[in-house]
Amino acid sequence: MTDTKLIINFETTECSRCGGTGHHQYNQITGTVCFQCLGTKTVLTRRGRLARERYDEAMAARLAVPVVDLQPGDLVWAHYSTYSGYTPVDSRKAWRRVKAVEIQENGGIGRHVLDADGNKTGEIIWHPSVRLEFESTQGERAVSRSMPVEELREWTVNRHDGPAIREIMIATAKRYTGAWLNTEEPPARPAPRLRKSADVETQEPKALPANKFAGDCRHCGQRVEEQQGERLRVDGRWAVQHKTGECPEPARAEEPKEAPVPAKDGAVRVVLTRAKLYPEVSRPGPAWTWSYSYAIGGAPAVGYGPGLSSLRDMLRTKFRATGVEIVEAWNTPAPAPAVEAKPARPAMVNKFGGSCRLCSVWVEEGKGERLNVDGKWVTQHTGGTCPEKPAPRPAVEEPGLYRAPGGRLYRVREGDEGRLYSREITRTEAGNVRFVRDPGSISRLSSEDRLSVEEAERISQDWDVCMNCGRELTVSRGMGPVCRKRV
Repeated sequence: MTDTKLIINFETTECSRCGGTGHHQYNQITGTVCFQCLGTKTVLTRRGRLARERYDEAMAARLAVPVVDLQPGDLVWAHYSTYSGYTPVDSRKAWRRVKAVEIQENGGIGRHVLDADGNKTGEIIWHPSVRLEFESTQGERAVSRSMPVEELREWTVNRHDGPAIREIMIATAKRYTGAWLNTEEPPARPAPRLRKSADVETQEPKALPANKFAGDCRHCGQRVEEQQGERLRVDGRWAVQHKTGECPEPARAEEPKEAPVPAKDGAVRVVLTRAKLYPEVSRPGPAWTWSYSYAIGGAPAVGYGPGLSSLRDMLRTKFRATGVEIVEAWNTPAPAPAVEAKPARPAMVNKFGGSCRLCSVWVEEGKGERLNVDGKWVTQHTGGTCPEKPAPRPAVEEPGLYRAPGGRLYRVREGDEGRLYSREITRTEAGNVRFVRDPGSISRLSSEDRLSVEEAERISQDWDVCMNCGRELTVSRGMGPVCRKRV
């Protein structure tokens, strides 16, 4: 007869991160595996964690062997490194068979020798390395370390020793309540600890403050005026209630002796109302429920309680002969409140030119009004009296110099694709000519606004600068032969 194989168990509980499913939010390393339980669906309890720590300490004290002393074929308690893409992942510890132990004298890492000031001297010391390889496993990578000789023997693993492991299992299960053997019954879990306030029975209840604001009672749903009830916090929210034992009885009207007034289609009209009903004791779940009442044909309301579906079935059964028209007051749209019209904001003088919102004719700055319409500032003629829309003027067809109806000067040129564009001609304080971009100005110009050569020369002579190219005048006529052709 062979001895029963001993297996030590540690107390566990459902993983609080994944809810006992073993899966959580997706990541690129391990997929949906939960990081807390590593896919096992359970984690150690406080007692189980203490027993496991003491068990590992006892195993390390009796079975620890330096890696350099291992021989091929030894069974050790260790893990190996795998790769998920390019990221190393350490597997869980288990008993693994050693395949090879390779010691390289100069195959480890090198460290620079530093002087007294901490600077590198150029000399490198190479430390030996140990490479520990286990028997073939899919996706296996050898575990290796490089360190100085005096530290190399500190790398230890637990080597298998059956009798010693059996003694450690029995001693751990005997001493700690968070561990038991497979031949024993698991220990009973401790009862949940109660709060100190629940343990002390002689503690007097704390007086509740008076309600500073009026509200509906969380028990009966009726109105509680300010300073006439109590205020308390229920499930993280402030609630109002009557003082203990002062909730009025719900008004229950007697059944009308005479037949109720039928609706237009011959059915009895019943109006349903509802109010919030709060529980007397804080409990898991919703903080309140709906309590319903019904009024038949204009009679006083009769309290019914929770259960809208059962209330509807009761009314349909009661008025089966005549029919019933159930009106839910909370679903009936209330009339929209009258909104007082705000006084119209007075219009202002337009600081900038723009197209009139009524006739789309350009309004020069200071010649119209600026007002807010639907949250946007728009321009219009003064008083909204738009002038008669003039006949459309011929569009600009050729490059040249133009004067807009408001007096502004523009230079029109031809672009790369044959399209005409315009720039406003302005002068700086130093007397230089600048060509400023003015979007949409080409559409406000007309071929009738084109300057003659004489007008262009006269303006250039007044400025002492050619208004077409912006250069200083070199001729007495006011414009050179090249710019004269471009007017």
